[in-house]
Amino acid sequence: MKLSRHFTKKEMECPCCGDMKMENDVIQAIESVRVEYGKPIRLTSAYRCPGHNHGMGGIGASPSSSHLEGLAIDIVCETSRERYGLMRHLLQHFTRLGFGDGFIHADLDHLNKSPNVIWDYYQKDVPK
Repeated sequence: MKLSRHFTKKEMECPCCGDMKMENDVIQAIESVRVEYGKPIRLTSAYRCPGHNHGMGGIGASPSSSHLEGLAIDIVCETSRERYGLMRHLLQHFTRLGFGDGFIHADLDHLNKSPNVIWDYYQKDVPK
C-alpha cells in the first residue's frame, strides 16, 4: 500500500510487528525531499514499537526516541556527497537531523525536544 508517490507502508512500519503509526507530516516531508532530491531514498527505520525500540540497544534505544511517536525516519547515506545532497533538502523539511555511519536521522519531534538542531552519533572521548 502506497503512503505517497515514492513510499510504501512496508517501508515505514515496525519490522517486528508491522504496526505503522507514522505522522502524516513526516510522510509528506520525506516525499517532498525525495521529489526535490530526484533520486531514490532508502529508509532503514521509521516507526518503531516500544518492544523493537528497546531491543535495538545502542543507537535508537532511547525511551524517548522520536521513532516511537512516528515522528522520525532514518535514511541510508553512504558517501559524503550523498550526505550533502540529502542534507540540503532535509533541512528544508525537517527540524532535527542527526548523522552517523551510513545513515541520516530526520525528525519533526517538536513536542519535548529542541528544534533546529543537527547532531552526530559518533562516540567522542570525554576527558575525565
